[in-house]
Amino acid sequence: MSSRPLITVVEDEEAIAKGLQFNFELEGYDVKLFGDGPAVLRHISEHPGKTDCVVLDLMLPGMSGLRSRRAIRELEPQLPILVLSARTLSGRQGPRLRLRHRSVHDEAVRAPRTVEPSAKPPGS
Repeated sequence: MSSRPLITVVEDEEAIAKGLQFNFELEGYDVKLFGDGPAVLRHISEHPGKTDCVVLDLMLPGMSGLRSRRAIRELEPQLPILVLSARTLSGRQGPRLRLRHRSVHDEAVRAPRTVEPSAKPPGS
């Protein structure tokens, strides 16, 4: 069993999912890919406490990303969820990252071009 943190990616576009997986693995994370909300909900309910973070697309087939997020919150209220989408509330295309979703009217935060690794916690 790996001691690396597990990021669960929920993305129906295979090229995007594989790109995220490639980059997260380069940074030292384990990654599981899911193409829809019901699949990730099954995984989280069957493996409670094993996922360290969820990266969730808003535009998923069947169960939307917002509905999936609400269902994930019911299973694991403290689990960090990054919601990704190429759509904005105005309908324009562009990269957006929502760090914490409260309502669909929250302002999205523009995604950074690069993310620097965080410093190690004191004492590690």
